[in-house]
Amino acid sequence: MGPSEYIAIIGVLVAVITLIVTIRIARIIPEQDKLSHRKHIREVVSRLSDEMKAGRNHMCKIIDIDRFATLYPDNFNSRNRQSYFKAELDGTDIHGVAFTNGILGVIEGKDGIYRVTKENDNTHKVARSGLIPYDWIIDIDESGDEIDTGAIFYCKFKKRKICYGRYCVGSNDGSLIDKCGFYRDRLPFRSYTYYLLSDEPATYHWVVDVRNDKDAPTYKEYVLNMDEKMQNPEFLGDTTGLLRPGLTFDPQPAWEKVRDEIVAKLLPVK
Repeated sequence: MGPSEYIAIIGVLVAVITLIVTIRIARIIPEQDKLSHRKHIREVVSRLSDEMKAGRNHMCKIIDIDRFATLYPDNFNSRNRQSYFKAELDGTDIHGVAFTNGILGVIEGKDGIYRVTKENDNTHKVARSGLIPYDWIIDIDESGDEIDTGAIFYCKFKKRKICYGRYCVGSNDGSLIDKCGFYRDRLPFRSYTYYLLSDEPATYHWVVDVRNDKDAPTYKEYVLNMDEKMQNPEFLGDTTGLLRPGLTFDPQPAWEKVRDEIVAKLLPVK
């Protein structure tokens, strides 16, 4: 092996080492940025907490940064998707900022698990605390804006969810049509913690396991919604472009099989 081959090998090794060092540096800088961002958010929340202890309103506004320019200060667009909502600031956690996002009525089962209920008799109350990760928070306006004096948290709403209920869709003439069924939405809260409230006002007792939050549709609601869609030619025609020439597909028996063998086992029959 001649000198030129050795030089070529050394050049390749130097290039590989340089690439590895560059990648490691590129990884370190974002991590430093994340730590600085986390420190900044914690400092701001600490100041807000001190102000709230001195009498400032605990209620804050959480704005979806992706819908801020197109929708805010209106709260709902034509697909029933919120641009913001309000929640009570609880404080910081290791992984993010916690907000109380509702008081729910629950009933305790024989297995010791609390389940959300709409009944008023023999129910307990739980405070639902949602956690927004630090890197989902883009910025905080401590003084509020022209609409609200409460602190504003501009966030990425990254928690995707499927909802069931009433929503609006836009028609060709610009009017809104009220509909009922499934629709997609998103939240800034990565997870929830539930605190059982004691008899004393606004006193947290202990953390409990809560199920059925954000009520899932019943079997009857789901089937009625799907039966309506099965009458819609546009809905039934979605598979046409996916089939090879000469193949046909009948969605009606397929839906009946899914309904009887899957849906009936997944959703409560009421």
